[in-house]
Amino acid sequence: MKKMAGFAAAVFLGLMLTGCQGTQKAEQSGYKVFCRNAEATALREVQYEPEAEGGEKLVEELLSAMEGTFNRNDYQSVFPEGLTAAVSTLKDGRLTIDFNDAYKQMDDTREVLLRAAVVQTMTQITDVREVVFTVAGEALLNSENQAVGPMHASSFINSEGDSINAYQYEALPLYFGSRNGTSLTKQMRNVHYASDDSLEKLVVEQLIAGPAGSKLTAVVPSDTVVREIRTEGDLCTVNLSSEFNQAVAGSSVTPEVTVYAIVNSICESCEDITKVQIQVEGSSDVLLRDTLDLSQVFSCNSSFIREKDGENDTGSSDNGAVPSVGVDPNLTKEAQTESGT
Repeated sequence: MKKMAGFAAAVFLGLMLTGCQGTQKAEQSGYKVFCRNAEATALREVQYEPEAEGGEKLVEELLSAMEGTFNRNDYQSVFPEGLTAAVSTLKDGRLTIDFNDAYKQMDDTREVLLRAAVVQTMTQITDVREVVFTVAGEALLNSENQAVGPMHASSFINSEGDSINAYQYEALPLYFGSRNGTSLTKQMRNVHYASDDSLEKLVVEQLIAGPAGSKLTAVVPSDTVVREIRTEGDLCTVNLSSEFNQAVAGSSVTPEVTVYAIVNSICESCEDITKVQIQVEGSSDVLLRDTLDLSQVFSCNSSFIREKDGENDTGSSDNGAVPSVGVDPNLTKEAQTESGT
């Protein structure tokens, strides 16, 4: 797949979090309210003790705190002057926040910072699973004039010390398992990634992270670590940790479905790659789950793909629209190399 234009220069700024390890549902007292640093190059987190206990009142209190409570020399609000936000709805885990027209006046860097800060702040609330932005009652659109859709805390990767201009924007076709584990369904996902990272690595990390929504099942154990990915000509070699050879928790996907989820996702995302070799701890002399011989080189196989696409990142059927923006789940830890670094 060819890289998409637009948003490339500043898209990753909102993903750079200073001194934090990601946002989880708040089980301890207090919440993290995300602000920006003084240079507007990264997010900062500030502990906040709300008075409200949950629901829309808690959302409104946290929004109010984000709009102006935290303004100091070393961190400031992600809300520019004149921008306001109000809760539209909170239903079935989906929070919709409506912004006034001042939202349209933000440059890309400020807009992505705000998006990351609001989503990571709000999804700490037990009642909030995902966040949707609207502007003056209309759906927020991306640079391709398509609805951004729901965003999750996992839509934003933590990274430190990287240049804004070093990141690119991509819409990835990822394949996950059907509920019975015998077929594949494509799920589109928008990501922002470092330009010095390979797209192949990004695809595999996204597969390890798992599908968005509940209609599809994971195809790779979530504790799998990417040891190394290298590409020579049209052949991509993917070296994974031993966890890859374990059954996928909560899923009945077959070894064939797992392998072709990786192969099809890589080949469709990376136009120069037509073949994939999979290794476990550096060796391809492996029977995956005592069944599938990994010593062979795999090519894209459409026989496992269902014609009907499943739930994508927008929560709707795949009609070619670009789904939600950001990097999806559990990429807060970097893929490790064989040396463990």
